[in-house]
Amino acid sequence: MKLIKITLFILLLSMNSFAQDVSYKGAAKMYVSTFWRQAEVFKNGKGTESTIANMEKAIAGVKEKDPSYSTSAMEEEFNKRKTELEKKLANEDAQFNEKKNSTEAKNEKTRQITQMFNDVTRCVQIPLPYQEKEITDFKTRVKSILERKDILAAFKERYKDDPYLETLVNELKNGSDIPLNREINDVVLSINSPYGNASTEETDFKATYFKIQGIQAYWEAAQQMFPEIPECGDAVKKCNELTNKYGTVEKIKAVSKANLVTEIKSRKLPAPVVKDAKLEQILIAGFDKKYGPAYRAKAVKAVLTQDGWTTERNAITGIVIGRNRTGKIAYKTTEGDGKCYLLSNNIFIYEEFIGGSFNNTQVIYNGLGGDEMLCENIK
Repeated sequence: MKLIKITLFILLLSMNSFAQDVSYKGAAKMYVSTFWRQAEVFKNGKGTESTIANMEKAIAGVKEKDPSYSTSAMEEEFNKRKTELEKKLANEDAQFNEKKNSTEAKNEKTRQITQMFNDVTRCVQIPLPYQEKEITDFKTRVKSILERKDILAAFKERYKDDPYLETLVNELKNGSDIPLNREINDVVLSINSPYGNASTEETDFKATYFKIQGIQAYWEAAQQMFPEIPECGDAVKKCNELTNKYGTVEKIKAVSKANLVTEIKSRKLPAPVVKDAKLEQILIAGFDKKYGPAYRAKAVKAVLTQDGWTTERNAITGIVIGRNRTGKIAYKTTEGDGKCYLLSNNIFIYEEFIGGSFNNTQVIYNGLGGDEMLCENIK
């Protein structure tokens, strides 16, 4: 008897746990049975949104078929399983979104690193910017790179063992030495040489100024992008020295003009290698006749810069075809500034070899115009 009571108690407990009225035989029996079968699916951990929908339909069916039947236990079970399912789906959505966001973040970072690759390459592997607009555009690109410090660091980390980055670093290291020294030397020579900046045009001085600014901008960018490369810092120091000395158009102009004045004062006819009044007169007369009108000038003095003649021969037969001799001429303009000038290059006396003798004497000058000198230096 005791065993029977225990068995009945367990059965009752089991029935209550599912709250299913197995003795119910009324009009809504099919719906009641359907509901609790669906609830059993949740118990097995396989419940879905469709299962919840079936349970809801079953409750509605019970109320329609047998309004007197109490659905409180069914509704309690329904709400419980619905809440469980909502939590499960929300958790799955969160996991999916987290994975999706993580993938998207990784893809975006990869895209940004690739963009950084292109941007850094475009700034490092270019000719130095020497025009004002080129310098402005270059600084804008560098600013954009430096504003993305995290991506720049990620780029370096991604490519730290890649030959590409090694090549880029070596280019900067090597470029900071001889190539930079050559660039600076060319600028300094241009400023200090009266031939390099002899023009008084403002644009010429500005061109030199922007060249200095371009060199400075490039190496400052390199040092900012790659502070771990000491050679870039050394290059910036060299650029600072150049800028401190010639960093404005006014400074460049002042140095160039001072050097030009000094050069004009010190320029003289070279000492003659040999004196020959007849040949000297040929040079003067030939210049005045052939080149005087173009230069609007007259020769003042000529000197011979070659002792003897250079024989010219036919390249194929070796037969003598003529001879030449070099000289220099100082001339004075007859119109305009009335200044004196020294021909930049040698002027030639040329004679053809015809009929066993040299004749048909000509004066030939293929060089540029003259360089200014003081008339008092023509002696």
